[in-house]
This record gives sequence, C-alpha cells and structure tokens, in this order.
Amino acid sequence: MKTSRCIYSLLVFIIMLVALSYPGKASATSWAYSFVVYEGYIYVVSEESVGEEEVEKEIGSVTQYSDMESLPGNFSNAYPVGTKYYSIKGVNTEDMIAVEESEGQYLKAERDGKYASTIEVESSAVEEMKRVDVSLILIFSLGVLVFAGVILLIMIKGRRRE
Repeated sequence: MKTSRCIYSLLVFIIMLVALSYPGKASATSWAYSFVVYEGYIYVVSEESVGEEEVEKEIGSVTQYSDMESLPGNFSNAYPVGTKYYSIKGVNTEDMIAVEESEGQYLKAERDGKYASTIEVESSAVEEMKRVDVSLILIFSLGVLVFAGVILLIMIKGRRRE
C-alpha cells in the first residue's frame, strides 16, 4: 500500500515539474507607437501632417504589415501593404519622411533608429532558448534524481521495519 502511494506521489511530482518547466509563449505584441520601416530604419509616425506642396517624390512603400510580430523589409505595425513613403522637400530622408495616410494626406515620420530585423531577433532568441532548455533539463534531471533517491530511501527503511 505504501509502495503504490510513493509511486503515485513520484508520478504527480514529475508531471508537475514538467508542466511548470515549460511556460507558455506570449502570442501578441504590444507596440508603443505607430511606425514604418524604410531602408532598415524605424520611422515613428507623428500626428503632424505634411502639406501636399512639401511632398517631393515617392521613395518606397510598406511591403509587410503585422500588428502581432516584427517582420523584415519595409514593415509597418499600423499601415497596410502598399502605403507609400515620400521624401520631404529640403529634409534629408535620414531624418524624416512623409507617410501617405490617405490620398493627398501625409504624416511626418521621424527616424528613430536602426531596425533589428526578425532574422537577427529570431536567431538571438533561438540561442537564448537553447541555453534555457539545457539549464531546465539539468535542473529537472537533478530534481528527479533527488526525489527518486528520497523515495527509494523511504521504501528501503519501510522494508527494514517489516
């Protein structure tokens, strides 16, 4: 009777360890602001409009859209594929561009910094997960060994008393 109780306890413990060792992955991304990516840089879109007479020439467009994950290319978290980018007269595109919100309506987008492509982000995340997985496996294995040792000691002491 005591042996089966110990075996059930061991199984419950192992199941709990496995369940707690692998936390769920978050599936949504929270964006702090609306942006577009142009030539590898993030441009934060403001509410400030640009007059049609200030817009110079088309320089690109959104090639990928997602409000859930980062994507490579001319990506946006707020504007659909095909939204056009324009240079602004007298302003270097390394500082600011215009994003066409609707026909004839443009918003200023100020360059914020280099955009880390998903390939770079994913490869660093994969490396980090490999390190985490190895440490979790080692901790889990050590825990199982210690628990199994304790159960064996209890079972051996119980048999000696009989």
